[in-house]
Amino acid sequence: MEYLATGDFEFKADSTDGRIKGYGAYYGNIDRGMDVIRQGAFSDIKRSIKMLYQHNASKLLGTWDIVKEDSKGLLVEGNINMNTTLGRDVYELAKSGALSDMSVGFKTQDYEYDSQSTRHIKKAELFEVSLVTFPMNEKANILSVKSSDIENERDFEHFLKQAGYSNKHAKIITTHGFKTFMQKKDDVEVTDSDNILKALQDLKISVTI
Repeated sequence: MEYLATGDFEFKADSTDGRIKGYGAYYGNIDRGMDVIRQGAFSDIKRSIKMLYQHNASKLLGTWDIVKEDSKGLLVEGNINMNTTLGRDVYELAKSGALSDMSVGFKTQDYEYDSQSTRHIKKAELFEVSLVTFPMNEKANILSVKSSDIENERDFEHFLKQAGYSNKHAKIITTHGFKTFMQKKDDVEVTDSDNILKALQDLKISVTI
């Protein structure tokens, strides 16, 4: 399973019945993992698409009754189950603006890379659309990552994947940039995920991906 966030998300809480509407994915938008969804990628939907919270299969929010592609991306519309505690809590967070992002869970079936190493996803099997706190951060809370947690190349590569890099780019950056990153970690105070990500941005100057 792979995950991809929308970036700028259009969320609407239409009424007190839990009706929501938005885009699970946008076309042509390069995400932090250097992926782009092509128009038509989700055109062949053969299953019921689940509405989840934080990509967690045990946190079923409700049902999507409209899942379709338009000129902008993957448009979804449905109802949060307001008879559950989770549903009511999530709906209130969404109405207040505290929760405003969506992300899709899918399996890539056809793709190609361009000259900038951006992966263009041409066909994918869609499984679920989630309401999320941090787009592309469904597997682990990146804010809890400390520099002391990164001790070896495996830890470094795992962190990159959590931060949203594709498997390919995580491996490339690890191969060429791990030693440089560790040197930088020793030279400056890198205590949380924001500083670590800033260090990674600096690394991109010397790492071709």
